[in-house]
Amino acid sequence: MCSDDEDIAEIVQRSRSLEREGMEHENEMLLRSAVARFPGSAELAIRAGAATFDTPRDSKAYLRRAAELAPEDPATLTRCASLFVSHREFEEAETLVMRAGERAPADFVLGYDLAHTAGQLAAVKGKNELAERMLVGAFEGRPDVPHFGRELALFLESLGRPVEALAVLSEALRLNPGDEHLREVRREMLEAWKIGEGDP
Repeated sequence: MCSDDEDIAEIVQRSRSLEREGMEHENEMLLRSAVARFPGSAELAIRAGAATFDTPRDSKAYLRRAAELAPEDPATLTRCASLFVSHREFEEAETLVMRAGERAPADFVLGYDLAHTAGQLAAVKGKNELAERMLVGAFEGRPDVPHFGRELALFLESLGRPVEALAVLSEALRLNPGDEHLREVRREMLEAWKIGEGDP
């Protein structure tokens, strides 16, 4: 491993530590500086895109850079697509999903992430059957990923199926009991649909 690769790996490790510690500002500053120092690193660019999410212009610029730096890497394309969906840049996300799908191997490590993002895009287009199939597949494959359960539950609720949605949230919370986002969605859903705690 060359010196630059070692330095980049050390920065990524430091970034992960800052994320775990909840030091968002420090992580953002670290990654902004790192991208300027290593402009050819797709990994640093995509991490900077995530860290600067609340500054959409910067975030999207970093994500586009990452996709340009690794145009044949399905993992990078998938991760960028997911963040573009969160930015509501659906056309850009769809392009990346298609490119990732064309390049992903059968045993793609982010296969469920790709399916989940494709499901979100299908939902945006009103292709509910396809969306449900993709979102359910992702959740069943990785029920331990909190946002897979959250997004599936919200999708089911949007179709007027709160009981099924709450069942998904219950399973997601069983595997992620400390996830406050899941708990908040469940509380709001129970209140909105006038369902008691003893119900599903």
